[in-house]
Amino acid sequence: MDNNFGIIRIVLVHVLFWLVFVILPPLFADISMKVYSSFWLTGMSMMVIFYSNYFKIIESTLFHGKRLSFYLINFGLILFFTLFCDWWYSNFESGNMFNHIGTMFRDFSVGVLVVSLATALLFARKVDNERKKMERIVVEDELNHLRTQLHPHFLFNTLNVIYALIGFDEAKAQEAVKCLSVLLRYVLYEDRSKGLQRIVEVQQE
Repeated sequence: MDNNFGIIRIVLVHVLFWLVFVILPPLFADISMKVYSSFWLTGMSMMVIFYSNYFKIIESTLFHGKRLSFYLINFGLILFFTLFCDWWYSNFESGNMFNHIGTMFRDFSVGVLVVSLATALLFARKVDNERKKMERIVVEDELNHLRTQLHPHFLFNTLNVIYALIGFDEAKAQEAVKCLSVLLRYVLYEDRSKGLQRIVEVQQE
């Protein structure tokens, strides 16, 4: 359930980003439909570049140490869409193709920024996943250590402590029995993935 919510949240963030920065602004600007179509084409081109990197290129090249392939593929991809957009602009403005140097430079620069953004997002996600993985490893190591302590000698000592508590502090004795039952239930029955947080809390107590 949490995983599905996380996916939905990511999708909504992406949709909101492209709506706010690409699709909606021209609608509220005093520009012709021809200029808007050019702006829309540039936005769609940037989306193709972004998601090509986000879902495929970065994972298959940069994360596997193929930096040269990453740079060459993106250079070709950005150059292709820059030339394509310039060809599109030339159909609505006077002049021949390659005469819009400023526009071409702008589109190429935006393409580089889009690739950089996709790279930064994936690296941040990778670092976060590595951090969570290390946290799970640490917790599992702590639980394995805790499990090795749950032998008869440990149980006898715990029961003796509870027996002593009953005489002068029934509330603490009840809490100790509750903690012991949680530990035993985990060891005997419960799934490791479901009991991690509660067992660590008990161990800290």
